[in-house]
Amino acid sequence: MTDTPRPKLTLKKKPAPLTAPASDVQKSTPALNKSVESKPPKSPSPPKTEKAAALKAEKEAKRLENIRLGSEAAARKRAHLAQAKPLVEAYFAAKEIITTTVLVDGVAIYRPLAIGTRQRVIAELLALPQCEGISASVLNVLVSELLHAHTTQEAYQRGLLLLGERVNLDGSVASAVAPKHKTKAQMQIDRAGITQ
Repeated sequence: MTDTPRPKLTLKKKPAPLTAPASDVQKSTPALNKSVESKPPKSPSPPKTEKAAALKAEKEAKRLENIRLGSEAAARKRAHLAQAKPLVEAYFAAKEIITTTVLVDGVAIYRPLAIGTRQRVIAELLALPQCEGISASVLNVLVSELLHAHTTQEAYQRGLLLLGERVNLDGSVASAVAPKHKTKAQMQIDRAGITQ
């Protein structure tokens, strides 16, 4: 017999298991169960509830105070408007440049007022002793209403078209009527003619 060497056998390592061993699963399961367990919600502590109620009450008190102050301011404004309205109307009635029409080509028209007339009127009214205590904002409301009523009349719009100059309240010439104002006046006259 011949001695032939025998093949050497080698041991191969077993492949690693795909899942964790059973002993590891048992260890992790209680941890999972603990996290899944739901805890009852904590009730808010009494101090937080009292604090929230106090903040809510304070907020409501401020809201009511603001309403009271707002109504007082509105009442003051109404009183000032009532006090100033006759003064402003008398001022405008005394200005011939506003009340008197001019005949041009047989058409009665008002002379165009200078740009910035509203601010000048308010400044003059504030200087009057009768207007003491009346705010500029109240005078602004009244003067704006009266000037708007005057300048939107057809006779005033025709004055912008037919006359070339704007005048101050004392009758002096202030500036020329701009072409864009003439165009706008013509549009308003056309619109008024359509609605009549």
